[in-house]
Amino acid sequence: MKNFLSQLGKAICYFLLFVGTQSIVISGYMFVYGIKLGFESAVSGTELDADAMTVAVTEDVYSNLNLILIISGCLTILILWIVFRCRKKKLLAETGIRTFSVKYVPVIALLGIGFAAVVTFVLGLLPEEMLEAYAEESQYITGSDTGITLTVILSNMIIAPVVEEMIFRGLILSRLKRAVPVVWAVVISSVIFGLAHGQIVWMAYAFVLGVVLSVVAIRTESVAAAILLHAVFNVFGTVIPTVCEDCSAAVMGAIAAVGAVAMVISLYIIAKQSFHEKTDSVTVVTE
Repeated sequence: MKNFLSQLGKAICYFLLFVGTQSIVISGYMFVYGIKLGFESAVSGTELDADAMTVAVTEDVYSNLNLILIISGCLTILILWIVFRCRKKKLLAETGIRTFSVKYVPVIALLGIGFAAVVTFVLGLLPEEMLEAYAEESQYITGSDTGITLTVILSNMIIAPVVEEMIFRGLILSRLKRAVPVVWAVVISSVIFGLAHGQIVWMAYAFVLGVVLSVVAIRTESVAAAILLHAVFNVFGTVIPTVCEDCSAAVMGAIAAVGAVAMVISLYIIAKQSFHEKTDSVTVVTE
């Protein structure tokens, strides 16, 4: 019981760190931008009521959400590095980021592409009201209105995969595995991963993605492999809807079918093969 509570407490603390840094950065950004608006209002001699200021600040936060996520992600990594440094431990070792056989990179990439294709197709089947709500929320992350900018690439395709895998697979999943059976550790960490995404549609497919990422991290014994998979999924989750915006339902169905087959084959290979080879290895992050 003592070990259970200890490991569960660590998992909760890591989740709170992830959520807390985002909240702190967002609050700080809102505070600074609010002061800026107040100063501009005073200089121009115009009166800015509280409601108008709240709306303006909120809109600016959403329009700069990727920049905020980049800052909070880097802050999270910095805090983790300081914490583990003080404990005389290495960040990469504690978060499970280690090498894995390079020959499995294409398999993991194929899994990410296939999953992105299936998710894109399923999203197209959603009721219009739900799809509109999802599109409105996701446009700030994917840059669907402004195009794929540098901040979108850094946030969605680099920082998010690294930080989220370090937290959810490298720290939360690994600690839960010490407290409960592996299956429950995967389910619980994936539920938390889904809830962290906020929007109902995001939560649904983030849970499934979390399970797949957990399987990859466990089978390869490397969170680096999960980072690669997460990055590929995010890239093609943005590219496929953009390229196939005018595709017919039949074409999207065919793409999803191929993607589903690719997923099954990739998962089979990952489940059956050994990842204990120490030569020709690759990692996503180095220290």
